[in-house]
Amino acid sequence: DSNAFTYLKVTNNELTSFPFSKNWKHLETLDLTQNKIHQDISTNLASLSSMKDLLLSNNFFYGSLPNSIKYLDRVERIHLDHNNLFGTIPDDILFLVRLRELKL
Repeated sequence: DSNAFTYLKVTNNELTSFPFSKNWKHLETLDLTQNKIHQDISTNLASLSSMKDLLLSNNFFYGSLPNSIKYLDRVERIHLDHNNLFGTIPDDILFLVRLRELKL
């Protein structure tokens, strides 16, 4: 079952976009560090409900963190540094009680 995998690492490539799937209900680690992904950061993030490590540094993600980030209630690490994000950090990030590391 392709929807049952828990770890996906695609780093140091030339990816310019990434199809975040609403079907990845078991995905715990997503590492897309060091690519050239140019898309809105809010695209389907809330659907990654099992996520523990969301590692998206060194890309071209843009936009602001959506309030729906609160639905990543298992997340422990979020790395979004070296992107094109703007705006304020939503108060809803306070719902992430397991969050140990946030890099913006």
